[in-house]
Amino acid sequence: MIGYDLDGTLCNKPPKRDKPYFKQNGEERAAYDEEKLHHYVNAKRTKLIPVQPFVIITGRSAKYLQPTLRWLEKNDLHPEAVVLMETSRTRENMIAHKVDQCKNYQVIQYYEDDEKIAKAMTSEGITVILVNMEEVENESNS
Repeated sequence: MIGYDLDGTLCNKPPKRDKPYFKQNGEERAAYDEEKLHHYVNAKRTKLIPVQPFVIITGRSAKYLQPTLRWLEKNDLHPEAVVLMETSRTRENMIAHKVDQCKNYQVIQYYEDDEKIAKAMTSEGITVILVNMEEVENESNS
């Protein structure tokens, strides 16, 4: 089974916050959540074509499952499973989530865009292909 991250790998990354979460008020956090929700439904597809069969193991919060499934359908992507995070989105939790799920789905190769996460996964014995889809997108726009 091949595994893929989603944001920055199969689709472009969501917009960044204007300021750190802990410095945002409730209204700013809600506005960012709306912006992120819009992105998860309308994200731009990258040129990376998943190899069948595949699973998506992402650091997205489980609350975004339905928008994620809509995006996959719109982009004609049909993974065997879509696994989102049930815990808070810290780097440590994302690494543990991705490592555990790769082992659970017997992933033999995983595509990831975050170098620190890729290194941590590799140290756990998972073969990781580090991708930089921003470079691919920029090349196609040249």
